[in-house]
Formats: sequence, C-alpha cells, structure tokens
Amino acid sequence: AEGLPVAAMENKSLLEFLGIQDLVALGRFLLAPEDDYSLACILKSPLANNGQGITEEQLQNLAYNRKGSLWEAICHHAQTQPLYHEIVEYLKELLNHVDWQTPYNLNASIIQKHRIHIKKALGPEYDEILDYFLEVCLTHQIEGTPNLQLFLSALTHSPPSVKGMSSEFKGIRILTVHGSK
Repeated sequence: AEGLPVAAMENKSLLEFLGIQDLVALGRFLLAPEDDYSLACILKSPLANNGQGITEEQLQNLAYNRKGSLWEAICHHAQTQPLYHEIVEYLKELLNHVDWQTPYNLNASIIQKHRIHIKKALGPEYDEILDYFLEVCLTHQIEGTPNLQLFLSALTHSPPSVKGMSSEFKGIRILTVHGSK
C-alpha cells in the first residue's frame, strides 16, 4: 500500500459549507427583507425555485433599473410571473413565522422542505451537515438564545467546526473505530 494517496480529516467551519451559508442568508433576509445581498443569495440557491435557484440573467433582470429593494422588485414581478410568485409566497410564509418560531423550529421546517434540493445541488454529505446545523440550532435554543437574531449573531461570531474529509479528495479513506461513529 506504499505510495497510495490517503485522505486526511480536516476541520472546517460550519459556515464554510454553501448550504449553511444559504440558510444563514435566508435567516438574515427574514430579519431584514431589505437586505438585497441575502435575498440574492437565496434566489441563486437550492432554497428557491424547487431547488434550481434562478439564473444569473433572471437575477440581473430583477435587479436592473429597479425602484426600491430587491424584495420589492421580486414582489412586483410576482404579480405577473409564476416563478417569482411561488418564491414570494414561500418567503412571505416564512416572514409570517419568523417572529414566533425558534431558530430550531424555523430551520427544521426549511430543511425538511429543501433537504432533497440541497443534497441534489451540493452533494449527499449535506445530510450530516444539515443535521449538525440543526443540533447547533437546538443547542443555542436550550442555552437561552431562542430568537433568530441572537442565534445568527452567535453563529457568525463563533462558528462551530465540523470534522470531515475533503470532498475534493479521491484517494483511500481510512477510518478508525473512533472516527467511524
């Protein structure tokens, strides 16, 4: 087995995972719908358009020459375009729930609806990452930060690490009994 490439375990911040970045962007949008950047991230992600997101061209068309925020623009386009209507209705539903749902309950419902889309777009390893993210949500809730703003602040100021193997590596992966849990 000499000379064979072997994968190493690496620690990554939970916020380095694109699917988690999308969930954080959604949380930021729900706290401040005028946050154009967060909404743009959501629109391009597996959280929009049945997991497909919207194209760069569609996003540019929404953003170009708009009056007001990107949220106002997509709400306007939703009146005539079914693609945007579906996205806006879902985001409005979440906006109606954000004030009374805990971060865990909110994210659990979002992940339940979009898990298959996230895994399809970003890879099957996201099952474990999404579950870990929900554990982090629940831990913060139990430890006394049950609102979304405090949760996102804590998450971004002190993101937990995830130990895993590099997804780009295509060599032999060796697990010890301890590491295989």
